[in-house]
Amino acid sequence: MSDFFLTNRELALIVALLFWSAVVALLSRRDASGGGLGSSARGLLSAIVDKAILVPVVLYLCWMSAAFAAADAVGLWDVQLVTAAVLWLLFSGLGLLGVGIEAVRKDGAIEGAFKRLLGVAMIFEFVANAESFSLFIEIPAQILAVPCGVVAAWGSVRREHRRAGKLASGYLSLLGLAALGWGITQLVADWKVIDKGLLWREFVMPLWLTPVALAFMALFALYLVYEATFSVMASESAVGLSWRHRLAVLARCGPRPRAARAVRPAASWLANDPGFRSTWRWTGRVLREDRKRRANEAAKAQRLVDNAGAVGTDSRGQQLDQREHAETREALRWLHTCHLGHYPKEGNRYFAGLEAIVDGLSEKYGLPQPHNIEMHISDDGQSWYAVRQTITGHWFAIGAAGPPTDQWFYDGPTAPTSFPDESAWDQWVPDSNSPNWDETPEKLELRV
Repeated sequence: MSDFFLTNRELALIVALLFWSAVVALLSRRDASGGGLGSSARGLLSAIVDKAILVPVVLYLCWMSAAFAAADAVGLWDVQLVTAAVLWLLFSGLGLLGVGIEAVRKDGAIEGAFKRLLGVAMIFEFVANAESFSLFIEIPAQILAVPCGVVAAWGSVRREHRRAGKLASGYLSLLGLAALGWGITQLVADWKVIDKGLLWREFVMPLWLTPVALAFMALFALYLVYEATFSVMASESAVGLSWRHRLAVLARCGPRPRAARAVRPAASWLANDPGFRSTWRWTGRVLREDRKRRANEAAKAQRLVDNAGAVGTDSRGQQLDQREHAETREALRWLHTCHLGHYPKEGNRYFAGLEAIVDGLSEKYGLPQPHNIEMHISDDGQSWYAVRQTITGHWFAIGAAGPPTDQWFYDGPTAPTSFPDESAWDQWVPDSNSPNWDETPEKLELRV
């Protein structure tokens, strides 16, 4: 249990972090500019003390200190838990700053972190850390665990590293199970002499620390979103950014990062009128358009569910079952863009060696693996097309019958049998031969 001294596991983790920090420093002591270890350390220190990083960290630590004081006043915390509290701040609490940054870009980051950090996993972590192995076991185990954690995280986002990620995750799982079994054994053996009150306080500490920390992250993210919006308004305004602009946007959007993000694309319009009332109206109009857009996206997603397996077309000639249609179109359009760039580099010929780009389309656009996109290049290198069949059995194709920026579209129940031509393809814009390529706003409406 926690006291003023570090446990063997905590000491081993610190040793492991210092070990790998030293390894990285030694490997990079000569950077591209010829600077030594000292210059690298100075660069790291200057980044840490930059006010953009230092000020939020200091405010966060003040926020958490106030939380500890309040918890102590009501009996949820004890000064004997100071070591556990400091380690939580170092290894978990400061890591939550990344959640705040993530919440700037997308909704649900705070809620998702809350669900991940609280629950059964927290109980397992508490029990596993209740008792440590000897230092002779902990130090090598933690030295190996640090890079395994990095590899496991990398393997979860990069397909080419998934095998290594699985091996690393396997080691971490075995280490966790061993620690869990040892913790349970020692808790049972020492139950009669354990300070139950201190044990209970240590157990519940993450339960109240996590939501308190995430509350700060939510406020931090909201501030950053508004700061970015106001920055765009100030840079694009012809009349300057006044307090009336800020007040109107704040009053309209309130504590909603999504609303503040939605205003940003129209920030130049909002800032070009000096009055509060006009800015208020503009902000309301932008938010209504954003709600309409999100409603259309929700309707589109629901349509994919409702029409899964449906046979036939709607009034515009588009397939009712449109699963994988959007992903396929995006992937094929990207291939067309790649061909535009490679054509002049290959001596004014379309390039057949885009295997690396084609192989990455599943991960980039959410297609299944394998994605089954087929590429065809004519012998003279002046025509090409790429084709894919979706899960619904429908075929999409894109290509060119001449030099860039020529572009042709095709979709149908069967694959195209030739390079782009007027008999089965549409040039430049989707038409009767490619109705499912039409992505005009009307397509977002729910059709039954």
